[in-house]
Amino acid sequence: GNSISVLDVANLTNLTYIHCGGNSISVLDVSNLTNLTLLYCYSNPISVLDVANLTNLAAIHCGNVPISVLDVANLTQLTQLYCYGNSVSVLDVVNLIELNTLHIYYTQIDFLDFTNLTKLNNFNGFGAKLNNTMNSQLLVDLDGHGLSNGYFQSSIFGGGSLTTAGQTAKANLLSKGWTIVGL
Repeated sequence: GNSISVLDVANLTNLTYIHCGGNSISVLDVSNLTNLTLLYCYSNPISVLDVANLTNLAAIHCGNVPISVLDVANLTQLTQLYCYGNSVSVLDVVNLIELNTLHIYYTQIDFLDFTNLTKLNNFNGFGAKLNNTMNSQLLVDLDGHGLSNGYFQSSIFGGGSLTTAGQTAKANLLSKGWTIVGL
């Protein structure tokens, strides 16, 4: 939040933590920072964010950053991903087995696979393009993981209601102490 417009960290390969949110940074080259574990670059006009090879990342907060692509498929250590308010339409989270928090609200994402996300207990997809079938499947997957006291917020893109399986999963999650908002 210091009105920084240039942040040249490309050669700081020992860097483990970047927190540069709320600035005017349009270029942030972190592609070679393989020791990076935390990246908070939210609310910046960054158009490209290449994190594909940063396999030590545990948390990414890139909300309100005008990116359209975010490749996190190989970031298996990731526990928190805040990727909201952008143009991302595809987000492959299937291998993110450590992920416990995922916020994708107000994105173009219309498909997610929670099958392997057995630790996910905090999800916000409100305003994404998730339809009734997708929301239902996400609830079914979460119910199958058996976690208690989680948080799920979403909306049904295009209207409609949850499928029968989705309604059952929602009831099961509520009985396990989950808070479910928007469905």
